[in-house]
Amino acid sequence: MKHNPTTSLDENVDGHLPFENYADPEANVSEAVFDTFKHRQVRAALRELPDEQQQVIRLAFFKGLTRQEIAEAIQAPLGTVHTRARLALQKLRAILAEVGNEN
Repeated sequence: MKHNPTTSLDENVDGHLPFENYADPEANVSEAVFDTFKHRQVRAALRELPDEQQQVIRLAFFKGLTRQEIAEAIQAPLGTVHTRARLALQKLRAILAEVGNEN
């Protein structure tokens, strides 16, 4: 009779626990999928904005810059940055409402 070696669930195999690479059983998979879907919708909506508006939104939301810092970074008047941000947010809201993502 052949002997098949077994491994305990707590035993290291090649320096790893057998199940350490599996998903967290406490994770909410449907919520994670929904969040990923929403992020993709937002990124797709961003691509529909004019370049100047995209730039302001990306610097504000992804880089964390204030509008004053954005104005300095892109060498534009502060009022122009305010206008671009306002228009971009209005357009994003409209685009996302069309696809049913109003939040």
